[in-house]
Amino acid sequence: MVAHLGWSRRFQVIVHMGKLDGVRNNGGSSNLPWLTNIFNMSIEKSFEGAFKRMRDRNWEKIYVLVDIHDTILKACYNDEETHQWFPYAKEALDIMSHAQQISLILWTSTYDDIIADYLKHFKENGITFDMVNINHETKNTDLSCFDKKTYFNVGIDDKFGFDVETDWEILYNYLVEGIRLGKFK
Repeated sequence: MVAHLGWSRRFQVIVHMGKLDGVRNNGGSSNLPWLTNIFNMSIEKSFEGAFKRMRDRNWEKIYVLVDIHDTILKACYNDEETHQWFPYAKEALDIMSHAQQISLILWTSTYDDIIADYLKHFKENGITFDMVNINHETKNTDLSCFDKKTYFNVGIDDKFGFDVETDWEILYNYLVEGIRLGKFK
C-alpha cells in the first residue's frame, strides 16, 4: 500500500498508521530527529548543500553519482533493454553532463561489456559520464581514505530515496533556474 508513494508521503502514511511513535510530523516534537530529517531531505537541498560546500571550499566542481536501473531507465531485468527513460531524466542529465561544475559518475552493478552499451546509448543522447563506479580525481588525505569508498557529493539512486516519479522534474527545474540565476559559478 505504501510502496508506490513518494518518501514524504510514505512517512506521513506510516506515522498515521501508528508504526512510529514519537516521530515529529507536521511540526510536532520528536525523540527520533534523525528519522525526521531523512524524510525532510530533497534533491534540491542535496544540490544546494553540495554547491555551497563547493563555493565555501573553493572546489572546482561537485561529484554526482547516478544509478541506471530504476533511476535513469526503467529496469528490464528479464527482458531486452528498452532504454525507456524516466520523465525529465534525460533533460536533467544533459544539463549536468555539460555543466563544468558537475562531474557525473555512473553508479551501477552492471557488467563491463553492458556498461559500454549504456555509455554509448547515453552519449548518443548527448550525455557523458566522466567516470564509472569510481572517482579517480579524489585522492586520499590525512583524514580520509577513498581506496574502497567512492567520494561523491550527491547521489541519485532509487535506493538512496530518489523518487523517479517526482525528483527528476524537480531537479531539472532546479538546474534550469540555477543556470538562469548563475548559481553554479
